[in-house]
Amino acid sequence: MLDGMQAALPGQHYQHMTRQVAFKHNENEAAINVTLIGGTVNEDEEDVMFRVTISDPQPSHVKLSRKNVCFVTLTSNKEAEQA
Repeated sequence: MLDGMQAALPGQHYQHMTRQVAFKHNENEAAINVTLIGGTVNEDEEDVMFRVTISDPQPSHVKLSRKNVCFVTLTSNKEAEQA
């Protein structure tokens, strides 16, 4: 995780999943839905973070860039209301 951030816990903050995402020719973006448990971080918790990693591209000649990870930050309602 990034400095100063706590790890979001599967089963506590979000529902863990493994899924296949298919990209069409010349497509370089895709959306996935992540189920949040309780919808938010409790107000007494620090922000938490989890990562989404893209791996094992198919067919074998497909290559991934070094930027195959996306970090997602969950903030408390209290912080969101102040923004």
